[in-house]
Amino acid sequence: MSLSLATNTVRTRLARLEDLLGCQLLERATTGVSLTHRGFDLREVAREMAAATSRIGHRPLTSSQQLHRVEIQVSEGLGTFWIIPRLADFHRMHPDILISLNCTLEPLNRFQSSNCIAVQMVKPEDPDAVCARLGSLHVMPFVSPAYLNQHGAPRSLQDARNHQLVIQTSEIMRSDFLPLLFGDDFPTNLIALETNSSAAHYWAVSKGVGIGMLPTYARAITRSVIPIDMELKLRRDIWLAYPLNAKKTKSVTTVITWLKSLFDSQSYPWFANDFIHPNDFEKQFEQSNVVELFSGIMEFGA
Repeated sequence: MSLSLATNTVRTRLARLEDLLGCQLLERATTGVSLTHRGFDLREVAREMAAATSRIGHRPLTSSQQLHRVEIQVSEGLGTFWIIPRLADFHRMHPDILISLNCTLEPLNRFQSSNCIAVQMVKPEDPDAVCARLGSLHVMPFVSPAYLNQHGAPRSLQDARNHQLVIQTSEIMRSDFLPLLFGDDFPTNLIALETNSSAAHYWAVSKGVGIGMLPTYARAITRSVIPIDMELKLRRDIWLAYPLNAKKTKSVTTVITWLKSLFDSQSYPWFANDFIHPNDFEKQFEQSNVVELFSGIMEFGA
């Protein structure tokens, strides 16, 4: 199979992928390259995703159907780790609706289109927007099992001064929060990594780079990270917003109803207003109203 790409381009993209996943995908030798066992795992995941995409993409519309495009602007973490795993089910039920998912670090304040919906941690300033709380996002410290075995877990902010932190600057965490927590004299080597990417932040924590603040639902989708109890928990409102005239369009109304279902606290207790410790809602995984969404997809690089 030809990729129509230069060799150096392929090498660069592969190196970036390996760096992001934190594992080696290819064994390189003078005679050529071969997949590592992690590479085989990733290939199988990619094949499954390609097959699912093919089934969705080749499902024909009837003569009476027209493809309707609806844009969802969402914070990167919620878009990548919560909404995307549900898209296949949505497309099976609504093949006539094309979702355009815009994962961004910048919250939307003004709507330029009637078919745009925002899911974010900041309430839009647009006076013509309809806004509703979807639920609450609870954030607490997490570590990897490897980090825990090597360094143990801090029990307080004072203890955390002797550990390594992975920091994500986002809607939830401001870049200047460290002095607020640890004072202006916090150790210069306290930060092991700073990133603006939710994906990079998760992978760094899961690979043992340091302690990171993750949503409590992280424990619902992966066993690569473990919550630790210390004097630090955050809560932010999750807002659903759309233009006032958006509900005139059936496809937009359908997507709004679907998004509301994704944050239903009865099905997904980690989005309830009150903090629920991950150790407590894990007990509900076997109940019929709580669904494990990732089925091991997040574990291939663990």
